[in-house]
Amino acid sequence: MTPFSKLSTIVLNMENKTTLPLALFKSKTRQALLRLFFTNPEARYYVRQLNTMLGISVGTLHREIKHLEDLGVIAVEAQGNLKFYSANRDHPLFDEFTSIVAKTIGVEAALKEALADIPGIKLAFTYGSFASGQETRRGDIDMFLAGKFDEKLLGATLKKLEKQLKRKINHTTMSEVEFRRELKKHPPELLDIFTEPKTFLIGEGNALQTLAG
Repeated sequence: MTPFSKLSTIVLNMENKTTLPLALFKSKTRQALLRLFFTNPEARYYVRQLNTMLGISVGTLHREIKHLEDLGVIAVEAQGNLKFYSANRDHPLFDEFTSIVAKTIGVEAALKEALADIPGIKLAFTYGSFASGQETRRGDIDMFLAGKFDEKLLGATLKKLEKQLKRKINHTTMSEVEFRRELKKHPPELLDIFTEPKTFLIGEGNALQTLAG
């Protein structure tokens, strides 16, 4: 299922609520803007800044931002000669829309897609403020991975993602043997990670239990 078809299913199932046009997600430029704005909902950007960050022409940005502004998805604030744009946190579907973006074209989707190309990862999940939805502006993304995989490939992949998402990704990696050993030696520290809310990227809760032995 493509990101657009996922979005179609989710938005069409939003009964008794104000819905958003599905065409909103068709443009690659709109997707890039939505990913940036709703991944960093407290941040604001001006057009030239977006031009540098996203590599999209100023003319295209003006056109697509105007479209998003007309739909009420993006808020605008004038400061001197500049206009700053940000996610519209007052939109009635802000929380739902943030979740949709995250799962289809945002951080969660980007992480899943990137990690799927790295063989040997048996378990991967985010935890901490990002997974709990209590992150602060430009907050770090904390991630745990277990298995036997190429650490250099992982590092290069995450570095590329950091540039795309404009977010710092902190990751802890362990082999299955290391995980079980550390669990026996330092259960309190590990439990801080595993008892918090988490978003599974590879594997599920039962995989975590199996890994723990």
